[in-house]
Amino acid sequence: MKKKLLMFFVLLAISAGVVLACGSGGDNEKGNDLKNQTQEKTLDDVEQFLKEKNVLSGEKTKTAAEMIGAIDGFKYLESNTEIYVYDTDSEEYTKLSAGEEVPIKGMEGFFVKAVSVNGKFFLMGEPSQEIIDAFDSFQ
Repeated sequence: MKKKLLMFFVLLAISAGVVLACGSGGDNEKGNDLKNQTQEKTLDDVEQFLKEKNVLSGEKTKTAAEMIGAIDGFKYLESNTEIYVYDTDSEEYTKLSAGEEVPIKGMEGFFVKAVSVNGKFFLMGEPSQEIIDAFDSFQ
């Protein structure tokens, strides 16, 4: 009988510990909301946002993003717009964020500079003010 009673209290203590560790459902929901709000944005998200704002026109073309140290990028030639995503730990990210130019690899004497910076995303080319404003408003 003592063993059964002891086992009951041990299980009760474990159950209480699990309930306390998990917290209430409301806290979990808040955590999930926060996780969704800070979900990593992608280059596709930027493009979709700008399309919804009706500021991009023409055909999307993939770029040789690695030539300027970017992870990935695309351009809309008709809109004179190029958008790139950078590793925030990269030297190129640091330079472009500071308003400096970065060299185009394999093209000695040629450089690029960002028109606008939005987090890890960089707007380049000669976009219209409408595109710049829309890009800057992307969250």
